[in-house]
Amino acid sequence: MRVIFYLKGNLQVKWTPVPEQQFNFLLLVKAIRSDGHFLSNEMYIQASEIAAIQLDTGKEEPEAVEVTSRRVERVN
Repeated sequence: MRVIFYLKGNLQVKWTPVPEQQFNFLLLVKAIRSDGHFLSNEMYIQASEIAAIQLDTGKEEPEAVEVTSRRVERVN
């Protein structure tokens, strides 16, 4: 599992969480928004430089879900 930060200027930074510690992606994103930065032993990234954050679990993505629309009619 790793986290990919997409930065301004078309840059990507990949970070792997410490395997022994419990990791929660949602709390990571909330902390970055709250603190205004991401800080680890290897790097410091300001939140204003982050365009997107992706969690890469290494698993294959499920096949696309097909959505169809149906007409709903009111019946008295």
